[in-house]
Amino acid sequence: MNKRIRKKKQKQQEQIEQAITGLLEVVEEAQRKYWQLWVEESTKQFVTAVMRHYEQREEYSV
Repeated sequence: MNKRIRKKKQKQQEQIEQAITGLLEVVEEAQRKYWQLWVEESTKQFVTAVMRHYEQREEYSV
């Protein structure tokens, strides 16, 4: 009886560990996606600001 209970608990522990591993992978992927989007948006904003700056300089020099 004890052997069967131990085996069942071991199987449950393995399932929990697999679930945790799966969740960690999902969280890591979400973090990578977040930072990728953040970098893209920051780059767009930077380029827009630089372009706006040079457009204003051209207007003043004319």
